[in-house]
Amino acid sequence: GLPLLVQTTSGKKEDELGDLYVALKKAKEEYGINGIIVGALSSDYQHERVNRICEELKLKTFAPLWHKNQAMLLKEMIDLGMDIAISSVAADGLGEKWLGRKLDMKAYNELMQLHYHIGLHPAGEGGEYESFVLYCPFLFQKRLAVTEAEKNMESEHVGTYSIKAVKTVELVA
Repeated sequence: GLPLLVQTTSGKKEDELGDLYVALKKAKEEYGINGIIVGALSSDYQHERVNRICEELKLKTFAPLWHKNQAMLLKEMIDLGMDIAISSVAADGLGEKWLGRKLDMKAYNELMQLHYHIGLHPAGEGGEYESFVLYCPFLFQKRLAVTEAEKNMESEHVGTYSIKAVKTVELVA
């Protein structure tokens, strides 16, 4: 039920901060925002850069997940009923079978085993995988369902799940 602001980006790492600045400035001007909430940031460096942009725009930053144990956070999100799926993989132990896979307790246990055996970060914070949220209780009014997607593997352990189409699904009361 909130407005959606779309900011085009090149996807290049060197452009991401400039693109973030443009999006936040636009949100402040169009919607009168006075702060942002950020998810888990992967480094102090990344956290500082986001804070710097917000300071320049006179926006408050709230990072409730910062320095929280990421394995516990992932389990908590699953336990709360979030519908999360893998959108890309880039690590030993992960492969095509993970692309588009929902993060449920079975997947969590497998990720934890990979963590103990080869050091894979169970929440993907080292870039091992990226994910997307299809549903979050208390936040989303509808659930998203992927209706068309394509798996593209660059190598045995590196690939992407390209979403071509989604639909919204009404929640059953």
